[in-house]
Amino acid sequence: MKQDGGVSRRLESSLDVKATKFGQYDSDFVAAVTYRWYSLLDSQQFALDRTGKVTLRFHLNYDGTITDMTVLQNTVGDLLGYVCQKAINDPAPYKPWPEEMHREIGANYREITFTFYYY
Repeated sequence: MKQDGGVSRRLESSLDVKATKFGQYDSDFVAAVTYRWYSLLDSQQFALDRTGKVTLRFHLNYDGTITDMTVLQNTVGDLLGYVCQKAINDPAPYKPWPEEMHREIGANYREITFTFYYY
């Protein structure tokens, strides 16, 4: 992607989960968060002259809701950290878990660590 002035936007996000049978669900989740993150950044035309990362931990509940979000690390400042939180919260609720996923996890939530990189 390009910003005004021709500066490359180099951003990426990652979801820290072990390989599971739920790859499609996880892929859809990451795609929704990533799309919202880029949309938020584009809508505000952030300069993106900062480098660093934001790491968030939260519960992704069986019904697709997000709870218990905490900031584990933020090296880019409050505003860009808030954008990352919104990127996760705005698309919620996500799709409810398929029954077999809920059964295999054996709990009503997954603890997720999600890192956004600005570089």
